[in-house]
Amino acid sequence: MKSTTLAVIASLLVVLAFADFFSFLGRSVALGGDAISGYESGGRYFVCAKGACREVSPSQWEASRWHAGSVWIIFPLGFGAGAFLMFRYGFPSSMYRASQPRL
Repeated sequence: MKSTTLAVIASLLVVLAFADFFSFLGRSVALGGDAISGYESGGRYFVCAKGACREVSPSQWEASRWHAGSVWIIFPLGFGAGAFLMFRYGFPSSMYRASQPRL
């Protein structure tokens, strides 16, 4: 695979990871917590944050649970892609830059 193709894929992964993380954060704030911290009891579903729990619909709870799982998968991939971009393009260009003549 060409390095430019890898760079495009890595850039897309970084953008996807940030978008997924911030959409999870927004959903958690809107619901008042997330399903990973919450629980299900007797057919009732609760999301929790900072010790406070709030009842939500089963579909909201399930969506929150799946979204939290996606963050645990996609964010490390985005972090790795960002590291690849830094070590492949960022650091080498700053270390081996031709010195500019001073005026």
